[in-house]
Amino acid sequence: MRPLAAIAQKMGFVVTGSDKQTSPEILGARLWAPHDPSALQEPDLCVVSTAITPDNPELFSLRQAGCPIIHRSDFLTLLAKKHRRQIVVTGTHGKTSTSFLLAWILNQGGGKRKATNWVIGGKLLPEALDHYWDPENESIVYEGDESDQSFLKGEVDLGIVTSLEPDHLENYQNSFAVQQAKFRQFALKAKLLIAWAGIPELRELAQETYGLASTEADWKIDPDQQVSYRNQNFGTLELPSLTGQHNALNALAAIAAARACGVKPIDALEALSRFPGIARRFELVGITEQNIALYDDYAHHASEVEAAIATARSLADERGGRLIVLFQPHLPTRLRDLWEQFQGAFGGADALILLPLYIARGLPIEGVSSEALAPLIKNTRVFYEESFPQGAFRRTIELAKPNDLVLMLGAGDLSQHRETLLSSLRLSPSQRI
Repeated sequence: MRPLAAIAQKMGFVVTGSDKQTSPEILGARLWAPHDPSALQEPDLCVVSTAITPDNPELFSLRQAGCPIIHRSDFLTLLAKKHRRQIVVTGTHGKTSTSFLLAWILNQGGGKRKATNWVIGGKLLPEALDHYWDPENESIVYEGDESDQSFLKGEVDLGIVTSLEPDHLENYQNSFAVQQAKFRQFALKAKLLIAWAGIPELRELAQETYGLASTEADWKIDPDQQVSYRNQNFGTLELPSLTGQHNALNALAAIAAARACGVKPIDALEALSRFPGIARRFELVGITEQNIALYDDYAHHASEVEAAIATARSLADERGGRLIVLFQPHLPTRLRDLWEQFQGAFGGADALILLPLYIARGLPIEGVSSEALAPLIKNTRVFYEESFPQGAFRRTIELAKPNDLVLMLGAGDLSQHRETLLSSLRLSPSQRI
């Protein structure tokens, strides 16, 4: 929503908005929290996110007044139609990172002729940018959100599918088969499709595939980070700001897509060596005087959690310390649908501090909670902390020792308290409790 609001301002619209809790400011926009119908000023158009429920009081008031109301994805589709080439990145995970990597290549490694606009649900470091908008640019990169099927809206000149696993099944008739069929529908819409080779349902529909050296793929990356296309080697991927095998694959997808847009792979690799990083994608928050490192990552799907922990485990071993993970589950339906996967997702951690389930939308489900999950988690010490953030952070600073790596995981509000945790970890052991 934030990048869309900012772009609307750049296009000359007066922008107002609200949320259930205070949001970071958008320069020039009037914002308020919580939702309050009396604060409305008869807008010409209302744009809503999926998180806004039908009984929202502002929404009710606007309907009564006859105000046009459209979904966030419809507004994004209108913006995208202004471009000659629409590049849509979708998948159950990896969308944000792949979108940023591709946008960076096109704007840094492709020259002015290939520069692109982008609207991405994350923030590019160090300026925390979530969009780029130049009316002269002929292409746009944006994420096609599969959570609510909005990835099926609009045109797809170049499509990228990064992954396909069960998620948000409440929006797919609680059926993974239905979700797979919708991804096939997206693939058939794309004029050119680049897909991860690990998605058998899309392999025959993709013009190009990408994967590890051990897979049957057009684009490959080997353990030495060598990038090749159909046995033609282009050089070594250097991506210091993003670590892990999953991010190497995201970068490979971006290189493949950039080549389809006219950027030479060697130029793409050079651009990626200067990639500044993404907020909350294994982002280093800080290192204390006792050499305790705090990282923050957006991972919330079981597979994302496993990938982030694998990356952190390797780094913790290099540091000679242990890995302590704080995880805040996100959405009752996701926790229910991936119940067994989450039980085995934390084996790489020395200790797990499990936080209460964050309910961004939807209603609680009986028997589906962090407290119920905690005793079922395998291969690590588990501490369920009902008190957040106080109890959870108290447990963290009790456990953390010099050289340890502390990893915060989740898509809820845990990240909002990361500076508080870092400050607590900076205290000497005698001061912490």
